[in-house]
Amino acid sequence: MRTALLASLLILLLTGVARRALAVDCPNVDVDKVKRAIGDLSDFYGDVPSCLDCQRQSKPIERLICQNSGLRLMEILDTKAAVYAYENATKTQMVHSKPDCSFIRKQLSNNCADAVCVCANLKEHTNDSRGGESPYSGETR
Repeated sequence: MRTALLASLLILLLTGVARRALAVDCPNVDVDKVKRAIGDLSDFYGDVPSCLDCQRQSKPIERLICQNSGLRLMEILDTKAAVYAYENATKTQMVHSKPDCSFIRKQLSNNCADAVCVCANLKEHTNDSRGGESPYSGETR
């Protein structure tokens, strides 16, 4: 009985730490809003894959994103939003199975070393891709 109580307390503590870590890494990010935004784009962009294969991460920034569920969702939304932006601007359909992943692979890899930077850049890029209509609209970095 005592072991079960200690295990329960440990689980609660770890859950709280994980939530606080996301809050510190990504201030003002409502994960439920991000999930809804992914769902909203999925009617037309559900076939757009993530730019990251979390089974084969080659760069430290990719490992960082893959290990943080909130950043992972933000990356998925950003990739879908970038395809939306391209198609909307050019009136040309992309091959959805091969999205342009240069933002993740080059810009974030070259400019970010921590989750706070990744979060801020994903917010800005997604906002730009969605014309200011993202779950982060009106938020400060």
